[in-house]
Amino acid sequence: QEKKLHLKFHGKILDQLGFQTYQSPVASIAELVSNSWDADAPRVDIYLPDTTDEKAQLIVADNGAGMTFEECQNKYLNVGWNRRGDKTECFSPKGRQILGRKGIGKFAGFGIAEIISIETVSEAAGEKTTFEMNIHDLRGDQFVVEGGQINAEYLPPDKKRTKEHGTRVVLKSLKLGKVVSPTQFAKSMARRFLLHQRAEGFEVYVNGAP
Repeated sequence: QEKKLHLKFHGKILDQLGFQTYQSPVASIAELVSNSWDADAPRVDIYLPDTTDEKAQLIVADNGAGMTFEECQNKYLNVGWNRRGDKTECFSPKGRQILGRKGIGKFAGFGIAEIISIETVSEAAGEKTTFEMNIHDLRGDQFVVEGGQINAEYLPPDKKRTKEHGTRVVLKSLKLGKVVSPTQFAKSMARRFLLHQRAEGFEVYVNGAP
């Protein structure tokens, strides 16, 4: 069924979040991988495009806890929500130290793409929510006031669907000057997550290679 999500902030604030600091693919994707870590995902798959044409897509998919519709609304689409501000939120349910910063990292994809598409299935309930954000729309008049609407496709709770839990982020209309080398990208990403080299149960794959 179709449902409406509401942006919990003024769309123009996106211009003040410093996406220019995320203009390298590694920096942008590292923020998304941090979100997967926070969601207790055992595995993250990153798929880099082998072309720079307008149909190229960059995908980050995890098998973490996923989000309910309510979490998409109140946490994901809320720039001000900072899980690290609450002492009880310093660790994930499975005991991982939270990496996400002030709820802005999930928008880091706008550093290298104009469209962010989200598909998420909640492990708790099996709800499935799919929606898309276009940076040009978010800068438009309807989002200048808080509460602009985003169309979402919603499937209600289903216990059978819980086994598909996780979140898939697709970056479209990419702003990449050249094709990203998977080998170099993997090395740079590994360096960023060196702190967690001893973290068991967290694997990151780039185009299928660990």
